[in-house]
Amino acid sequence: TGVTQGSAVAVMVDDGPLQVMTLLGILKTGCHFVCLDSDFPESRLKTILSKVNPSCLISEPALLTKRSSLLDKSPCRIVAIDRQTQTERPSLVNWIDGSRLETPASNPACEVSPGELAYIAFTSGSTGEPKGIMQTHESFCQFIAWQSSEFQIHAPRRIAQWADITYDASYR
Repeated sequence: TGVTQGSAVAVMVDDGPLQVMTLLGILKTGCHFVCLDSDFPESRLKTILSKVNPSCLISEPALLTKRSSLLDKSPCRIVAIDRQTQTERPSLVNWIDGSRLETPASNPACEVSPGELAYIAFTSGSTGEPKGIMQTHESFCQFIAWQSSEFQIHAPRRIAQWADITYDASYR
């Protein structure tokens, strides 16, 4: 998608495997993600995008169509995930001109230090203005390790994720 390591990437993808693949792909490039909910009021979405200034926004065609007014004057690159079936590998398309973007066939060779950002989650805005909470890879991994130990979550056990992806606890 043309992003560089350390860049912010906004994500507006419905819950499901595609969302998980998108977030992991962003982390594998050394970027950090900011999740957006397509049901948020447009003013909130615009505020978050202006605060983060992402290098690109990755979404699905239906959600981009739903939020087309938000994207009209967006300064970042808009990328649509194009996938016809659940079994085919998704491809990325430039939303503005429809051109296909090259996606690597293998994992990116990228090293990330523990202190680098993994994601920014925005608060509910109880003060009237959403505030970004930055989380590093280190704090994210420490919480996962603690949670796994505390609740004895080890393979082959699994847990369900009930929190919305825009809520900080959903990544923990």
